[in-house]
Amino acid sequence: MVIFPEEAQPTAAWRRLIVDSTGIHWGGDPLELQGTPEGTPVNAVIHDRNGPMLSTRVYREDLEDGVSESAFWLTVPEPGANWYAIEVPGLLKPQAF
Repeated sequence: MVIFPEEAQPTAAWRRLIVDSTGIHWGGDPLELQGTPEGTPVNAVIHDRNGPMLSTRVYREDLEDGVSESAFWLTVPEPGANWYAIEVPGLLKPQAF
């Protein structure tokens, strides 16, 4: 394992999946972040077109949207070429990328 000082950590692309009073939708452009995103780590399942294929970690943060008390967003890894959807068991049904 390679350990980088904080300022030298490589960046990785992430996306935001927003769940609020308007529904479920993807945030704007991908985010380039160093290290681990903020939020509570949550286990997620990545699906290809045939179903579940691997597990990954996403990060949940509560949102204040002024309407829903259960609004949140998930910061998820930028999808790989064969990723079709992401699911968070008990929290979110599969959502297409």
